[in-house]
Amino acid sequence: MKLLALLVPLILATPALAAPVDDYVQLSVALGINQACGGLKYFEHSRALAAAGDALSGTTEHRLSLDSRLSQDQYDAWFAPIQAEIDAKVAEIGCTQAANPYLQVARGKASQTLYQGLVLAFHFASLPDIDLNHIPLDTLQQRAMQNYDFYLQQLYGANFQAFSDQQKQLAAQQLPPVDTYSGLMGAFSGLDAASIAQATEFAWNARSAATSAIDAVTFEVTAETAGQMVRPLSIGGRWTIPQLRQPDGSQLPVVEGPSVFPLDRNLDDSQYERLPLHYVAVLMPDRSLRLMFYGEAAGTEMDQATVRLYIRNAPLPPAVSSWTMFNRDDWRQDATGFSGVRLTEPCLGGPCYSFPPQATDMLVAFNEGDYAELFVSAKPDDDTDVPGALRMGRFSNFYTYKLVKTASAQATP
Repeated sequence: MKLLALLVPLILATPALAAPVDDYVQLSVALGINQACGGLKYFEHSRALAAAGDALSGTTEHRLSLDSRLSQDQYDAWFAPIQAEIDAKVAEIGCTQAANPYLQVARGKASQTLYQGLVLAFHFASLPDIDLNHIPLDTLQQRAMQNYDFYLQQLYGANFQAFSDQQKQLAAQQLPPVDTYSGLMGAFSGLDAASIAQATEFAWNARSAATSAIDAVTFEVTAETAGQMVRPLSIGGRWTIPQLRQPDGSQLPVVEGPSVFPLDRNLDDSQYERLPLHYVAVLMPDRSLRLMFYGEAAGTEMDQATVRLYIRNAPLPPAVSSWTMFNRDDWRQDATGFSGVRLTEPCLGGPCYSFPPQATDMLVAFNEGDYAELFVSAKPDDDTDVPGALRMGRFSNFYTYKLVKTASAQATP
């Protein structure tokens, strides 16, 4: 269907609705409209989806269901008419101008959390290099931030400065209090264990928000620059992932990423520089996996690169989790290495590598939530291994598993 064109300027801040359930309904209607008609960027859809989940969690019924004061049957009976109302409104509104107010509310919610995340990213990038909380921003990320900032300026118009100031204040509140946290090297001064734990949690959550926001914006800006569109894909009505809509209309589900691999570039025999290598992995129609790299390092460091997936070929030992197994020094002992075949097309503006369907089969052969190892080296035919605690490139099979198993179930009579 034709994508909705949103021409009405955004209001300064999304007003609070009468109750969490009303907030949930309005956001869910917007998400349903976007799923069918478009109107939101993927990073807006995913943030609005999180806001809808927060709204639902804020209802009395949801809280009562957590400790079984409301049974699952009682909760389902309460929720059913809410879902029916959402479905009816989505069908009634369709791809018409009546969708604009719903989409504006969703975009407003998403803009707040995204902008706060980017403010935090800028904060962490401004810290000294020796600070453990320093998160560098490369040229691609800085350009993506500027692109999103300009996008919001166009949307908010004269209200942008007030919006920006408000989000900066809210972002600052997510950082540890300045009187308890020195910042430099993650050091704390004169604090008891509980205060240190609380300040550490503040810093960790803020770093996660910053990384998530900058990765999401950088990926979508890059995809749009490459002539592709990022759209939401729902898996079983429970999980939502990005998928790349190609110029020919085909859809490629993103099963891993957007992520950053820390690629080492040797400066001399004793020094190296660590570069951020951006990537996503998509599942192709033939069930092969394709890794798409983008950014400055992807363009300058991969002429002779080694790109491999090491995938576990045996069941987990007893009482060993997938997470623990990946960190073991003998991880590769029971793993098969698949070398990526470099393709001629640029994918997301950088090199991309294909892995055969057999790699996908092995990736989903055992546990849901298992891990493979993504290994990337600027050196040709590199097979360097490192102790488990230093191993990079944890590659989750979660969404690949969900997609492959769902397709298999649908194909079974």
